Amino acid sequence: MQKIKISFVLLSAGMGGAEQVVVNMLKNIDRTKFDIYLITNDEMLLYFTSLVKKEKILSIGKLFKFSKNTFINKVINKLITKIDLRKILIKSKKNEIENFIKKNNIQILHSHLMYDLYATNLINKQKFNIKTIYTVHAFLNLDQSINIYTVLSHDDYISLIKNNDYITTVSELLTDLTIEVIPDIRDKCTTILNALDRKDFLSFSHSQSSSNGHQKIELLFMGGEKLVKGGNILIDAFEILIKKFKYTNLHLTILGPLNESSKFYKLITENKTIASYLSIVGFVEPPRHLAYIEKCDIMILPSYTEGMPLAMFEGLRLGKCILASKIPTFKHYIEEGENGLLFDLDPKSLAMTIDKITQNHILLEKIKDNNRIYPIPYWDEIIKEYEDLYFKIIEGNQ
Repeated sequence: MQKIKISFVLLSAGMGGAEQVVVNMLKNIDRTKFDIYLITNDEMLLYFTSLVKKEKILSIGKLFKFSKNTFINKVINKLITKIDLRKILIKSKKNEIENFIKKNNIQILHSHLMYDLYATNLINKQKFNIKTIYTVHAFLNLDQSINIYTVLSHDDYISLIKNNDYITTVSELLTDLTIEVIPDIRDKCTTILNALDRKDFLSFSHSQSSSNGHQKIELLFMGGEKLVKGGNILIDAFEILIKKFKYTNLHLTILGPLNESSKFYKLITENKTIASYLSIVGFVEPPRHLAYIEKCDIMILPSYTEGMPLAMFEGLRLGKCILASKIPTFKHYIEEGENGLLFDLDPKSLAMTIDKITQNHILLEKIKDNNRIYPIPYWDEIIKEYEDLYFKIIEGNQ
């Protein structure tokens, strides 16, 4: 049987949820059936050198990190974003991308992020007889009530999605919203769930640690400085707990991308009230971050929006109590008082929710016990759905 030639397209500043999805797909896809290629940028190469052969990778150069000096790089990126230069840089690589496609007889392009989507839509699909798939990972640009800057306008994003041969989303909620916003794609849109890589958890057992009011309670936040992850809400809530609720046995660990010149970094480092109760770790390359989840009692997810958060499933897999914001995704997965608690998107509500769970040892342990048996989707199962879709598209039966 001749292998289907697929190129993933991933243009990004660094590792995040959608990027990790691509990593896990590459780890689990059946290489006897699929010949795998990658179109990416220099900043992402280090994550894929062991997953894709060098000769099967096209990097279009630097897109985000132009200087080793953090401040200079931030200034450059602000200017680039302001004048939309990054899309111009990508467009200048169109011929290079098309030559890569032609040389390797690539049959499918699979993109995951907004710049990927833009790059894929530059290609003349008819000329190269190529099919395109785009995976929707988040509600951003679909839900216009979410007022967070994105690299594509709502109208441009919708227009580019329509041009794909097939669309997948990582949750049923996202599929419903995508079809609601773009009814034309109903017949070519499906849900393929986000998942965990089973192999990452082989060295981890469910934590059986017990927490009570006399022990230090470990809280974990994994969103770093990303505005959409709601770290600012958590820090304000944490300050309320220390100053007004007089907590002395809380400890908060912060994981995720952190830039020393960012507003969030200054918020957490200049707040003397919480300094002694805080550990700032920054980005930890997966799967090493799982060790931090295993050590915590409570994972806090104060996100403004989420598609299908891997962090939540990782916490569930390791038997942790989940505190999450009252957004549709979390309300879909978190059953109040059974596998977590939900809070309004404001610091006071979050502070009261943390107080509620830390003062109720029986409820905390009940939630942790429930989560140790929570049904988790794994990539060795989910990847088969993508493989079936690739064959379906090539056979022309979508």
